[in-house]
Amino acid sequence: MSNAAIFEQLVATIAALRAENGCPWDKRQTHGTLRPYLLEETYEVLDAIESNDMDALREELGDLLLQVILHAQLAAEESSFTITEVISDLNTKLIRRHPHVFGDSSARTEKEISIQWDEIKQQEKNTMGDMSRLSGVPESMPALFRALKLQKRAAKAGFDFPDIRHVLEKLDEEMQELSQERTSSPPVQKRLEEELGDILFSVVNLSRFLSINPELALQGANKRFLSRFQHMENILQMSKKDIESMHPDDLDLLWEHSKRALSANKEEIS
Repeated sequence: MSNAAIFEQLVATIAALRAENGCPWDKRQTHGTLRPYLLEETYEVLDAIESNDMDALREELGDLLLQVILHAQLAAEESSFTITEVISDLNTKLIRRHPHVFGDSSARTEKEISIQWDEIKQQEKNTMGDMSRLSGVPESMPALFRALKLQKRAAKAGFDFPDIRHVLEKLDEEMQELSQERTSSPPVQKRLEEELGDILFSVVNLSRFLSINPELALQGANKRFLSRFQHMENILQMSKKDIESMHPDDLDLLWEHSKRALSANKEEIS
């Protein structure tokens, strides 16, 4: 069976699930109710990539594709658009944004291609009457990732710190402002939230200057914390001790022990 026939069969299967005699769960879905599943499947694809599990990646990409086609099927039922139009629009966009492959552009290096990409996207925005360089960054993105996208766009427009030293100075400044707000009498919760947000935004700036994705960095920190905490729990369980009854100083020592143990184990594995 050809690729086109396989894809058409999948689209027909999903349409049947939404039909009168289809699946009750599929029939009651809307664009809104499907939102959490789209996000969940995206994270499961990322987990498969992180673990380098190709079998899982194959399966999770299929689950993610299901969400795409489900949304397209809903739109087709509303006479808004079809999956064929989605694919056609994507193909047209890819060709338009890669004139160095499909046209006569001379851009060859990654830097030249990146500049060309941004210029084409800005032309598209101008055509749609949207002049802001920061528009189009989805509000539903994880906050750290969205901050990174906004900062990158502003930097490409020339609005950026000259070097990392200024970024670190800004981070120190924001930390001081939070400290001052915290000691005010009485501290205003909204102001504390704003100052903390400024600190996080500055941390994203720092990650950008270090060429580190802050979302991935935080995910790594989450995994390390989880592993170390569970290692502590295992030690305490073997000692028949309860973590809630431990003195904070003893927990600090146990935490450092867990860090060293897991670090040594990682080195042995590698």
